[in-house]
Amino acid sequence: MSAINKEVTAIVLGRRFFIDLWGILGIIPMPCEDPLELPRILPEILSRKNIGCVMVEDQWFRQLPLPLKEKLEEMESPLWVSLPTLSIEEESYEQ
Repeated sequence: MSAINKEVTAIVLGRRFFIDLWGILGIIPMPCEDPLELPRILPEILSRKNIGCVMVEDQWFRQLPLPLKEKLEEMESPLWVSLPTLSIEEESYEQ
């Protein structure tokens, strides 16, 4: 079996709201509300050989300790992709 035939997938990592939206598109969601918890779950992510891409929210990613963030940015597999931060603004209605 050639390497081209191997199934490669992506996961989305971070806040529940962010991962749920991407999960609708079929991307595997992995909750991690606090970026400082990433070192605890990182071995699980890296042990999954079929993960080609890890999508994270920009604001979430910026909260990682700099040495860890730099290590992830330099990785070729899986590729870490920082996407724009999602925000919901609540409108205030005066009655």
